[in-house]
Parts: sequence; C-alpha cells; structure tokens
Amino acid sequence: MPKKRIIALGVLIVFLLLTFSTELNDNQNRSQKTRPGKVKSTSSPKGTVEQKKGRAEYFFMMLRDPATNQIPGAIRQRELEFAKVLKKNAAGLGKTAQLFNWKEAGPNDVGGRTRALAIDVTNPNTILAGGVSGGMWKSTDNGTSWKIKSTAEQVLSVTSIAQDRRAGYTNNWYYVCGEYPFTSACAPYAMFSGTGVYKSTDKGESWFVLESTRDNNFTDWNYFDFCIKIIVTQKGNIIIATAGFGLLRSTDGGITFSSILGGPREHEYSDVAETPGGVLVAVISSGFLGSVSKNEPGVYQSTDEGSSWVKITPSTFPSSHRRSVIAAAPSNPDIIYILTDTGQTVDGKDDMRFYKMNLKTGANEDRSGNLPDFNKDYNGVILTQGCYNLTLGVKPDDENLVIIGATSLFRTMNGFASKPNNRRIHWIGGYHQIPNGWMFYPGLHPDIHAFAFDPADPKKVWVGHDGGLSYTSDITNILYAEFFPWENKNNSYNVTQFYMVTISERANDNRIVGGTQDNGSPYFTFDGNVTSKSTDESSGDGSWAYLGKKFAFVSSQEGRLIRYRYTAEGKPDEGYWSLIYPMDAQNQLFIDPFGVDPSNEDVIYYPAGNVIWRNRQISSLPDYVAGTMQGWEKMTAFHIPERYKITALAVSRNNPSSTIYCAAFSYYEKPKVYKLENSQGATSGAREIPIPGAPAGSYIHHICVNPDNGNEILVVMSNYNIIGLYYSSNGGATYSAVEGNLAGEARLPGPSLRGASILPVNNGAVYLVATSIGVFASMKMDGENTFWTQEGENEIGNTIVNFITSRKSDGKIAAGTHGRGIFAGEFTGGNKGLAKENNTAPGKFELFQNYPNPFNPETVIRFSLPQAGHVTLKVYDTNGKEVSTLLNDYKDQGEYAIRFNGESLKRLSSGIYFYSIHSGNYAAAKKMIYIK
Repeated sequence: MPKKRIIALGVLIVFLLLTFSTELNDNQNRSQKTRPGKVKSTSSPKGTVEQKKGRAEYFFMMLRDPATNQIPGAIRQRELEFAKVLKKNAAGLGKTAQLFNWKEAGPNDVGGRTRALAIDVTNPNTILAGGVSGGMWKSTDNGTSWKIKSTAEQVLSVTSIAQDRRAGYTNNWYYVCGEYPFTSACAPYAMFSGTGVYKSTDKGESWFVLESTRDNNFTDWNYFDFCIKIIVTQKGNIIIATAGFGLLRSTDGGITFSSILGGPREHEYSDVAETPGGVLVAVISSGFLGSVSKNEPGVYQSTDEGSSWVKITPSTFPSSHRRSVIAAAPSNPDIIYILTDTGQTVDGKDDMRFYKMNLKTGANEDRSGNLPDFNKDYNGVILTQGCYNLTLGVKPDDENLVIIGATSLFRTMNGFASKPNNRRIHWIGGYHQIPNGWMFYPGLHPDIHAFAFDPADPKKVWVGHDGGLSYTSDITNILYAEFFPWENKNNSYNVTQFYMVTISERANDNRIVGGTQDNGSPYFTFDGNVTSKSTDESSGDGSWAYLGKKFAFVSSQEGRLIRYRYTAEGKPDEGYWSLIYPMDAQNQLFIDPFGVDPSNEDVIYYPAGNVIWRNRQISSLPDYVAGTMQGWEKMTAFHIPERYKITALAVSRNNPSSTIYCAAFSYYEKPKVYKLENSQGATSGAREIPIPGAPAGSYIHHICVNPDNGNEILVVMSNYNIIGLYYSSNGGATYSAVEGNLAGEARLPGPSLRGASILPVNNGAVYLVATSIGVFASMKMDGENTFWTQEGENEIGNTIVNFITSRKSDGKIAAGTHGRGIFAGEFTGGNKGLAKENNTAPGKFELFQNYPNPFNPETVIRFSLPQAGHVTLKVYDTNGKEVSTLLNDYKDQGEYAIRFNGESLKRLSSGIYFYSIHSGNYAAAKKMIYIK
C-alpha cells in the first residue's frame, strides 16, 4: 500500500475512534430519554368497551355483506370449501406454477392469542398449544422449538385441547374450535365458527375431523360451531362445553355425540370439570335474550358421567350471570372452585363472584369479597372484557394455591380465604402498576386464557395469553426482587395476528416491521434463513408502518404515529423518538393508514375521519414530543363528505410521482375514490375517480400503485359477497373488475380480499393479492377473465393474509397473516426476470454502515458507485493491519452488497474493525464490531 494511503487511512481510523467515543457519551446522555409510553391494547382495562368497540367496528365495516349488513354465516367453512374448488380448477387447467419461493419469516419470539394448552401425561417435555387463528402446534423439547400440526386446509381456530389419559389410550388427543365471541379475524357477531371436533391418534402429529361433528350446514349456528372446553374423563368419555348448546357427550370415542345438559340456544356459556373422584361439575349460564331454558342456570353435579345431574348452586350465586369457569383441586376430590362474571359492573369494575365448594359435605364458601383489588387505573382487579379472558387453575398438589387469569394474572396461597395485599407476590402477570403509570408485566402478556400444570412436577406451569406462551419452573416462587420471573416460550410459535407489514425499498435489506393485534409493531430481520430477535416499536394494537431512508415510522391503534431515527445498524432507535401525529386530528380509524411520499420522505399524509392532514417538514420535527401541530395542515384540496371515513391511502413513486389516491367509506353509499396530483404542494385539484361497479356500503381496504407507473392501480374492497378487486391503467379514468376466478357464488362465496401489490418485471408486472384464503398472483389483468394462481400453497396455504407488499429492487415480498405471522417470498422469475431500475446510476459514491452491527456470524457491507471502475474493499484491525480483502475487481455503476463471513472472519477475535473502500479518487472507511 502506498505510504500516502496508509497515512490517510490511519487518520481516518483515529477520527472514527474519536467518533466512537463521542457516540458512547451520546448514548449515555440519550439513555436518560425514555421511549414513547406504551399504549394499552384493546385488551387494556382502561377503555375496555370503547377500544374493543373500535376494533369490532373496524372488522365489521371491512367484512360485512353490504346487501345484508351482516357477515355471512359459517363464512370460514364456506370460503375454505371455495378454496378447494379453486385449487381443483387450477390443477385442471395446468395453472399451478408459483412465481415466488416462500419461507416463514417470524417473528419467532412473539406469539398470539392462545386458548388451548396441554402437557402430555406420558412426557412432560411434550406440550400442545393452539392459537385462536394460528392452528395446532406441538413441542417435544419443553417449548424450545415448535412445529405446526394443522394443515393448510383446516380452520386454524383452536379453543381447547384434551388428552385421553387412560393407560393404552394416551396417543389419543382431541381439540375443539370456534372462539366465542371475539375472533377478530372474522369480526364479532359473525365469528369464525368451528368445523367440528378434531382428533389425533398419533400423539398430536396429525388431526382429522370426527365425522359426527362435521358441519355441513353453512347457515345455522350448530352444536360444534363454538366450543369453549373439551375434557376426556377418567372413563374415556368426551365432554364438550359449548357456547349456545350446553354440554355434549360422546361415549364411543367421538363416533356419536348427545346433549347431556342444557339445550339449543338456552345458555350462552357453559363449563365443565372432573374431580379426581370422577365427579363431573358443570355450570351453565343465563340464556340469550328471549330464550327459555329447561335447565335453570347454575352449578350442577353428576356422578354417572353426565347421565343425570343434581343442581348444587350456592345460595348466594347470582341468579343472572354470564360466563363461569370451574377448577377442581386434584389433591382433594371434594373441592372445586368457581369464578363467575355476572355481566354487570359495580363502581366501574366487573362484578365477579368466587366460590369454594365441598362436594362431599355440600358446604360452600362465598369468597367473592376476597378477590384481588389493587385498584390503580383498573389494572389491579379482575377484568374479563365482556367474558373474553377468564380462566382458573389450582396447583395439583395444593388445593390452596389458586391462580386467576383475566386481563392480569393473580395468585393466592390460601384459595382467596383472605384478600391479597401484596402486589409483588399476588399480582404476577398481565398489566402491572408502576409509579405514575402501568406496564406490561415482563414475560407474561395481558389477557390470560389457559393454564397447564406439569403432571410430573406441579410447580411447573404454562400460561396461554394474547402474547402467546409463558412458563415458570416454580409457581410457588416468592423470592424475586420485583417481578415474577416468567420465561417467554414463543420459540417459533408463530401465531401472531398482523394487520399490516412493510419492508424497506432497498435491495438486500432484511428489515421487517408490521402492526399486530395485541402485540404492537414487531421489528426484526430475516435473511431468508435466520430470524433475529424482535422489538416492539409501538405497543398496543400495532397499525401502519414505513421504513424510510432516514426515519422509521410506526403507528398504533387510532393513529398514534411515532417517528424513530435509526441506529447505526438500521434499527429504529428507541433513544430518538417522537410522537408526531397531529394533535387536532379526530375520528381516526382503529387501524388508521398513513402515507409517506416515497419521492420526498419529508412529506407525510395522515387521514382522520374525512380529512387528510399533511406535514412537509418531518425532518424538522424535534425528538421527544408527544403529539404536535408543528408543520401539520389540513389539505383543502380534498372535499370528502362528513358522513364518509377515509379508509385507504397510497402515494405514487414514479411517472408521475407524488400523486395521492385515497378512498372513503360510508355504510349506505358507494365508496369514493379521489386522486390528487402534485400532492406535496397542492391546495386544490383533488378529483373523484369513482368505480362504477362498486356496491353501496363496500369498504376499500387498500389501494396499491405500480412503483414504475403512477397511473396503474389496484383497488381492493374487503367485504364478502361483492366483486372486490378493480384495476385501472389510466389513473382511475376507467376501471375493470379483475377478481376473475376468485369471485364466488351464493353457496360458496369467494374470499375477503385484503390487500394488493404490483411488482414490475421485464415487459410487464406481477400482480399480487392478499385474501382470507391465502396469497394469489397473476401476470395479466384481463377483466373478469383474470386468472389468479395461489402462491405459497405449502407454506401459507389458506391462512388469512391481511396485507402484502413487494419491492422492485430485488423482487422480495412479504405477506402479513392474521394468525400465522409473516411469510417472505423471493421472485424466481417464471418466464420473466426482474425489471431493471429506471435510474440504476447512484448520484454519488457512498459507503454505507454494515448491517447487522455488531455482528456474528456475518454482516453485509453496501456501497454505491456513480460510475464504473476498479473497486477494492478491505477490512483492517484497530492497528491498521489488513485482515481481509472482500473485493478487488472492476464493477459497473450501481449499488452493491458484499457479505463478510467465512474462514477469514472466523480467524478474528471479538472487537472493533474497520472496512475501507477505494475506487478512483474516492476512499472511505467505517467501523464495525465483531462479537464472537
């Protein structure tokens, strides 16, 4: 190396070391700035009614049949039947080739709502868990890893699971499905009903529907549509507690079932448990409005496997009540506990009742007054959110250690014989009080739905909740400083429910972020093989997101928009945040979209009700503000009627750039679509570009724009029983309906369409659509003859996909599912290759920060060349000694990504290194950190 270059490099390294020292000081200073406060999800005790109503309304608007103002009955079964027909037709035409390679991306450490949970009595390392929209999963290594056992054709709704514990029969498992009443993937008042009872005869490896329970009636609410609990008795009988039909029993392994307590639509809820002595105890709730019951609501006991029942309702038991849960004490055959939600409120809190009953003596004790009440902002009490989350457990060898799960998790050592008075010991999950606020409890997410005690070691407990799975090796532990030490067991238990997902536009960029139900906005990286740990960048119900060049933007429910700067590794920097939503905005949707102008990321468009707000100085906004009006202005160019709500917004990237398309919804009128050119500065000129075929009341969920052609768009309507996909090649001057073979008919309606993306390729484009039965692609828009082919058949299958996005730079694609996390795809070309970028020449030489950093086992170094030339890229240690040559070759103009891995890296020790680039007169260097 010439001496002059050695000196220059040495000066550069000294400069970088000084910069590193400055960064450390800066990090220490900014560590005093906390990230924006966590927001409560719709599971939050505060605002339970309002926030859940907002989410319910959002899904109902999206999915209802505009003609009936209802979501079609048994829609999940019907659209899955339609998917089978679709697959058969495609195979018959020979149209099954896929354009993308798909892989499950994650996030691997974030779960989702889990109601079914059980441990194998023959092997405590084998655990089975079921997500309400994510299917059945199994672990054989105590939760270190998980594998999905549901197939793509099955309904991925699991609500309860049970094993036949008899000797010789332990290979037999059963689960039920159909969450009542809050399966948001389909929306309240038309929940995803079940498809019957599933059975496994091979230890949960494979599952099939019991023919006696298969639901072929797609219009009525049937016996097995909404099942709350399933047990297998000591004699091998199957007992199912249902919503709407009371208790059902099978004495022949599921070949037949009969009603044993309650009747059709006589009782809203039911529950059942078996004591160690073989006594069944059941509770049936009050009925639906106007229903008449032959069995009075209350508590019942059976000593003959449910053939006959004796009412044992405590004298103080509420005469009118909704959901109750029962737990038997395994160590005492005479003791049971019952926890009841009356459906009423007292002083703004749920009116809960709790009883300890002795079946032998008939004595019962009303311990309702001893239920926990650490009342701080309603977090420290039992709150069920309208019976949504409620579960009860008793330690197998100690009848007095009782745990209650609602929004939070509470523990007592004496069966609530006295009122808990120690937050640290008795309030051990969900939410928690902290000085001047509250928090998510470390390791155990709010909204608890299931417990499982290890049959081999009763101290070990698993918990299922809205964040997935948690575990403790000692539920009796009180020797901790502040918070009970729960362990996250979401190790690729991928049942996360995404609303939206985004990726960077930059080629070879592995970053992913998206908004989820209950689990905020997970940010992580996926390189096609390895998924990084995730961080939640919003909390609450995550909403929209955008990974820009300078900033990352995420939002949570009702438009709470956050701007992050980036760390050196390209991660949203939680030390530099700002809540930048316009404080004067009102009437935001529960999941409210925003739009960043891709040609000028200093400009953001923010819809609220029938108004679009614009900010053209995003970079100038200060850090650490909590809502602002700086730079925000109402866009007077739009005149959207007050009775409408803006539901979708997109901004064009090229040819032309900065054109806004937005859509607005009204329950009883046709949806409106607007277009505004030159939107960065326009104060007038927005015009309506209506879709003639769109039915009144239809909901436009997404608009996508071709990144190379701002006049080519797809408009996606998500309602059932409509034609919901429209295409325009001329900026909305004319449209054609392109749902094609995805359109259904009366008995088997087509899927709900959720999102779309256009990926330019050579001499054309790939058109992608996200639906409630998976991802579909087409190479040609041909009106009603458009043919869509399923993508990711073996990976995504018929999972509900809420959003899809792609990028032209390298053909990467990401699909956000509502129940199975995110899947990533890579364009394989089919008969066409990726389109060339219109402007392949970068404007300047630039060496980018490596990513990830710190790194192990590899990192990627990117650089740009505005002109062709010979390029060297080398790595040096802090003494200036060359340790590796990564590149020494002639390169054309463009952007490049070079991986640093392999044997040359393995030989290095942990520490700081520098990478240096030289091409012509250009030289630059940056530091990186290797951790071995």
